[in-house]
Amino acid sequence: DRVELAAKKASFEKITHEAKELISKVKEHSGILLSEYETDDETDVGLSSRERKAIFDKIKTIHVSGAIAHSRFTLLDYEKNPQVLKKGAMYDGNIHGKFLKMAKIFSSSTHCRKPIRIIGKTSHKCIRAYPSFELIPFLIIDNAVKYSYPDNPVEVIFTESDPDLFVEIKSFGPICTDDEMKRIFEKGFRGKNAESTNQGSGIGLFFVKILCDLHNIDISVFSEGPIVNINSMEYTKFVVRLRCKNVYKP
Repeated sequence: DRVELAAKKASFEKITHEAKELISKVKEHSGILLSEYETDDETDVGLSSRERKAIFDKIKTIHVSGAIAHSRFTLLDYEKNPQVLKKGAMYDGNIHGKFLKMAKIFSSSTHCRKPIRIIGKTSHKCIRAYPSFELIPFLIIDNAVKYSYPDNPVEVIFTESDPDLFVEIKSFGPICTDDEMKRIFEKGFRGKNAESTNQGSGIGLFFVKILCDLHNIDISVFSEGPIVNINSMEYTKFVVRLRCKNVYKP
């Protein structure tokens, strides 16, 4: 039985590794396509603006799908070896640039049926970051898009207060009680109202907290504004707040 169990485990790990490699290639090459498609001269492609946009939106959807799957495999790797999040050389991580990139990628993909607004002055401030840093804006925006009410915008607001940079991600979603807020970074936890939406699995903010701790970023969540009842569900503005400490211009 032990031999058979070990063989099954080895087979599962091999399949998981192969699947992750394939997903990584989908994410990588769709990202390359996005970059090339943005810079291509429209006259060289031989397509109308409408046709170009339709193709561009499909590429975005492929890229977001690949990135979501890749983030789940990264979490699996983390649970086996936490050091995986430190894989790769550190670099100057431009916080505003990463959020702007993710907002553009999500916009027009089929994963996002609402506008994503970047608010505040463009900041060139950076933190020392591992390659895993880019999962922070991706997972937070993915979470906001997932739970927010249809057609309501997701806002990403930047405020500088030397030596720190604050980022607030605001979305209009199902209300969380104070007790639920205290548990929001627990693995697999979802508030009562969030569970009724059949969205998410309770691992997004759990993983974001781990990544923020790794990069010395303070993260907090809270609600603000009035409570609105829609179809017997209470909604309010949900805010994820990041304090990126000791940022600098490279």
